[in-house]
Amino acid sequence: MELRHLHYFIAVAEHLNFTHAARSLYVDQSSVSQQISKLEEEIGVKLFYRSKRTVQLTNAGQVFYDEAMSILEKSRQAVDKAKKADAGTIGKLKIGFLIAPVREFLPEVIRNFKVKYPNVEIELNHLPIAYLNDPNKSDDLDIVFTIITGIKNLSDLNCHILSSDSTCVYVHQQHPLAEKSSVTLPELSNESFIMRHWEESPQWYDYTLSICRESNFTPKIVSQTKRIETVFLFIDSGIGISILPNYLKMYATSSIRLVELEGEAYKTDILVYHQKKNKNPAIPLFLEELERVLAERGDRHAGSRGST
Repeated sequence: MELRHLHYFIAVAEHLNFTHAARSLYVDQSSVSQQISKLEEEIGVKLFYRSKRTVQLTNAGQVFYDEAMSILEKSRQAVDKAKKADAGTIGKLKIGFLIAPVREFLPEVIRNFKVKYPNVEIELNHLPIAYLNDPNKSDDLDIVFTIITGIKNLSDLNCHILSSDSTCVYVHQQHPLAEKSSVTLPELSNESFIMRHWEESPQWYDYTLSICRESNFTPKIVSQTKRIETVFLFIDSGIGISILPNYLKMYATSSIRLVELEGEAYKTDILVYHQKKNKNPAIPLFLEELERVLAERGDRHAGSRGST
């Protein structure tokens, strides 16, 4: 049975006249009669009572008419959904992110996107940097917000740098460095370092060690923790210092000071990426909204600065 047969049947059922049904379908009457006969033969029941003057639906024909209408409606919906899925306006988008770098703008992007594309389900995944910065692990994500530190095989990714953030030394307000606006790495050679465990943040752990070694010293690590909140608790307790991106200041208390690490080489690039092999059509729609929001926020911030 083909959809074409259902169209023929419905035309006859609605017109109750083979001639009129044929005209509505722009085919010969004989073609309609032949298709209805084949349909009745195929399903094994009589669908119409025919006489020289009248055509009426049988009981089976009435039931078949209701089901045929449902099938055609579902087929139209299937085509419509397929077209929308192809355009990216229906489907699913899995987003992975580090929360601190995106806290200021991502909620607005998501709100706007959901208004424009209500049929795209967004799945948000707050994940550790070790997961996000390993393309093999993050293969199941459509879009990733993270920092560039430690990402390998950039050639397999479509990346866009959103901003560059300074790298800072976080110290307690009573620390001798607290009154300085900036500091060089060699000045930290005798400091006690607080780090997150390598398993929790391998990219940043390795990065911290590498930049210290480039300055001819190995950091004296006095404590390693699983959670970033614990790092700040230890800094606040005067146990040691930590080298971290500026954006993590959202976790710092008022008694912690940020001292910028001197040197352009120590900037932290915040980026969004997706894997080139990922052809989810909703990705460019989301990135378009992201770009629009960031541009508007930039304009708003510029306006705020200009009005002061």
